[in-house]
Amino acid sequence: MECCSVKILEGHSDEIWSLSIFQDKIISESADYTIRIWDFSGDCLLIQTDHPHDDFHRSIFKDKIISCRSFLLIRDTLPIFSPAKTIYLRFGECLGISQDKIVSGCYNDTIRIWDFDGNCLHILKGHSDMIRCISISGNKIVSGSHDETLRIWDFSGNCLQILKGHSGNVECLSVSQDKIVSGSRDDTLRIWDFSGNCLHILKGHSGWVTCLSVSKGKIISGSADMSIRIWDFSGKCLNILKGHSHRVNCLSVSQDKIVSGSRDSTLRIWDFDGNCLRILEGHSDFVKCLAVSRYKIVSGSLDRTLRVWNFSPWPQIRLLFVARFKNDPDSLFHPDNLPLDIFKEICSFCSVF
Repeated sequence: MECCSVKILEGHSDEIWSLSIFQDKIISESADYTIRIWDFSGDCLLIQTDHPHDDFHRSIFKDKIISCRSFLLIRDTLPIFSPAKTIYLRFGECLGISQDKIVSGCYNDTIRIWDFDGNCLHILKGHSDMIRCISISGNKIVSGSHDETLRIWDFSGNCLQILKGHSGNVECLSVSQDKIVSGSRDDTLRIWDFSGNCLHILKGHSGWVTCLSVSKGKIISGSADMSIRIWDFSGKCLNILKGHSHRVNCLSVSQDKIVSGSRDSTLRIWDFDGNCLRILEGHSDFVKCLAVSRYKIVSGSLDRTLRVWNFSPWPQIRLLFVARFKNDPDSLFHPDNLPLDIFKEICSFCSVF
């Protein structure tokens, strides 16, 4: 894996709090109360300024940009995400999106279910502290709260199960098929079934669990103890990834790689064997958020910038082709005889992959 280029996206006047990649665009939100939409060459295509304070939890669904914090906003999107419509709803902390519903978790201990026209369909009450995280699985909603519990709800607003066991704030959760994984400030993760049973307690972190992801039957957790751990669903810790010198803030899994961002201002790329493949340095403050799309990593930082790290596979693939056709330099398929775009098209169908 070679880092071919790094693009710095400047324009925000305050910290970057969240970002997403949608098709070939980057959407960033900042403490400067703006949303910016960028292309991967670094050009800012749109600045959304009619943006409530502290609105930095955002998601993309179909042709909508949906964000929440003090308010929940739904924006229609045109080819360059022109803000054709904004619907102001109510304050929220986290989001979940289903096929035709939006679920927002609020500071006032409630969860709200909305349609895409901005109508509140149900208010879900039961938690006794702020809602920190939400995930949707089929016709079920799973919520995690600073009241140290998780709850499972249906879309009619009924609480089906209360999951008790954590002794600290529930900070993150993920749903994988018939299992729920939660991470807490009690330094543990827990695996639950949808009947509310705690199947396994994952102990090993010496700091609170800040983020988690589930991929290919594995659980990946990041922690304030500066480490990342890989677990299986029996609760066994398979690998400990050490290298960051401060809290792990965010992580993403793409194919067979793990990307992490930290308060030490760096990103790291790891394999599932626990090897750190690369350290990405350049930010001058905490890495707050990241997203991965094919051969690009986008990171957002408290230094007010985004960085696009471009990992192109084409140099390595070209070397493979050169080796394959080294005895036939006049071959039509030798990379030196093909325009790059045609070479890439051929690679898409070539057994070299």
